[in-house]
Amino acid sequence: MSSVVDASPTRQGPALPESAAEAMPSRTVPFTTDLLQAPPPSCCCRQSSSSSSSEENVTDQTSPVDSFPALYRGDHRTVCVPGDWPVDFLEKELSLEKLEKVRKHLWFAGSKHPAAPLHFQISIGRDIVLTERMHLHLLWSNDGTLFIKPMPQFLLDSSVWRDYLTCPSDCSNCAHTATTTRQECSRKRLRKGALGFLFTYACLISCESDFAIALEKHLFPRRTDGSDPRWQNWKRFVREIIDAYKKEDVHERFHRGELRLSRLNTIHRFTRWPLFDPYFRTWRHYGDLFRENLTWLATATVFIALVLTAMQVGLATDPLQTNHAFINASYGFSIFAIVGPIGVFGLVVVAAVYNLLKDLPFLLGLALKSPRQEILSSEEGERTV
Repeated sequence: MSSVVDASPTRQGPALPESAAEAMPSRTVPFTTDLLQAPPPSCCCRQSSSSSSSEENVTDQTSPVDSFPALYRGDHRTVCVPGDWPVDFLEKELSLEKLEKVRKHLWFAGSKHPAAPLHFQISIGRDIVLTERMHLHLLWSNDGTLFIKPMPQFLLDSSVWRDYLTCPSDCSNCAHTATTTRQECSRKRLRKGALGFLFTYACLISCESDFAIALEKHLFPRRTDGSDPRWQNWKRFVREIIDAYKKEDVHERFHRGELRLSRLNTIHRFTRWPLFDPYFRTWRHYGDLFRENLTWLATATVFIALVLTAMQVGLATDPLQTNHAFINASYGFSIFAIVGPIGVFGLVVVAAVYNLLKDLPFLLGLALKSPRQEILSSEEGERTV
């Protein structure tokens, strides 16, 4: 699929100045198909509902913020209304900042290829788990869990793309010359993440069986009449996304398909501060922390016991009793067998204490705050529009 996407023709438009041409996207909205628009009612339904047509016209006039969710989590775990802070909401909803910090090492977590279809994910035993965090989208763990972010309704709204995900032609951050350094604006950065996310869905839902799985897993929002999106509309939508696809217009994270969570945790533990802090903590109880680490420690201890038994048998033989190299190796490995498991267990205890101390201020903070203090009101500051 990647070769087809890369070879897709580029539509030519009217000539623009160099700075404006690089700042403006090839198309403001990357699609024209409305997946969530219900079909028009039949003639009999129109006649029966003619009395309430004026009220329907009023309610049908929606704004971009109407496609936003009810609430979102802001800074310091505050609860915010997306309509009051639309820009901040989109920054949080489409943020890939956590992955951007380790982008140089993503080759270790996954190769550059499009995401595999949903039917293939299920055929190899992966269980689809919904997540609303963009930085967890298409991560898979060793227990067979595949995290997928459901399609947000606002990403299917053309007005959101025009108002919040399109960089204006006169943007000073994106405009640059040969003597100035290019600095990408926030809208263009968000647009790259949104385009990459839509591209992953085009890859995940390639055939009708994938579409049925997506509906079963509730990956799509409902249409305006409460029904599910239609397969024919999805095919047109995917064609438009593929036609608008350009590798340079997509966030670097989405150049890769699925990423392995265990390897991301390893990368994060040794490249970010504080050290040994995983990318995503899969355990939620300290008992799970000990169980996860002591399982492989017990396996290693069994292997060490087998080696010690073999060394003990070897020392009982005449040729090895006088072999000083073997005696020194046995001595060193015996010391390692004693100190090694104790040291590893001590590190597990230190990790548990570290996580407890890290969570303690938040737990104490919750005890001191009332629920109303956790709600961020738009009256506390100037609205971001």
